[in-house]
Amino acid sequence: MSIDTVTGKAKELAGRGEEAAGEVFEDAKLRARGLARQMEGKVQGAMGSAADSIDDVADTVQSLVRRHPVGSLVAVGVAAYLLGRVAGAIRRRH
Repeated sequence: MSIDTVTGKAKELAGRGEEAAGEVFEDAKLRARGLARQMEGKVQGAMGSAADSIDDVADTVQSLVRRHPVGSLVAVGVAAYLLGRVAGAIRRRH
């Protein structure tokens, strides 16, 4: 779990507290600030989760390349060839 995920959850929780205090004291600014902090926390938490997912994929790919170096090289070559063909076709259309 990344620091962004943890920080995002903390901000979300703090925002809920601010929103609740705003409702109790009938303070619209405090309530709005709480809602904004909750959204900030959700975004930061989502970024942290995305970073965690990318790290997991990178670890999986690295492990696969170590176990099957020749197959990985062939796969990269085929992907590069296909990408070149697609890019060439797009370039010729315009």
